Amino acid sequence: MVRKKKSVVIFNEDARKEFVTGFHKRKVARKKNLEEKFKEQLKIAKKRIKDQCNEKFRAELLNHYHESDSGNILNSVKDIKKMINKQSTALMKCDKVFQKKNRLEKLKNRKQAERQKRRKEKEKKKKKFKK
Repeated sequence: MVRKKKSVVIFNEDARKEFVTGFHKRKVARKKNLEEKFKEQLKIAKKRIKDQCNEKFRAELLNHYHESDSGNILNSVKDIKKMINKQSTALMKCDKVFQKKNRLEKLKNRKQAERQKRRKEKEKKKKKFKK
């Protein structure tokens, strides 16, 4: 019969302390990392939509230039820009990154409003207490 070797556990007080006290630090680091990734995704999405809009503008301008006379181009450029601006807005509304950005902003604004409301309530209580 072969006996199993006993395992030896070495206790390191410094490592334990770092592990126990590092929860908040690691949580903050994870949040920061996710924010950086999100900002990068947002930047890429903006660039992609901007490039798409520029391509559409060039294509529409060329089509219009070939179809009409040169005197009417300035008004048509404004119309084309308005049309492409509407299309880019629609693209942004459909894009998942922008939807996530909007949700985060709404959540942030809601939290700020709640904090302000609580602050005002505390001030009212203090005023009542002083009288």
